[in-house]
Amino acid sequence: MSKQISFFRGQPAALSYRGRWPMSRPSADSLIHCFETLIVWQDRARMRHRLRGLDDYQLKDIGLTRADVEREASRPFWRA
Repeated sequence: MSKQISFFRGQPAALSYRGRWPMSRPSADSLIHCFETLIVWQDRARMRHRLRGLDDYQLKDIGLTRADVEREASRPFWRA
């Protein structure tokens, strides 16, 4: 007696459907890209916070005004 297996999108139903719709697994490249994006966002937020903490003498030394700093620091971390 042979066991009948139902197929869903080319795979046995037991392997492709486990209580939810079959989804492709994220690739390693996409996970690495997400992780790198989070690191960039964290660095950007940290740099903007530190820039806001500089005094006027230090800002003049690097060629920025207080208005430049406030404009940059008020931007969301996800915007370059």
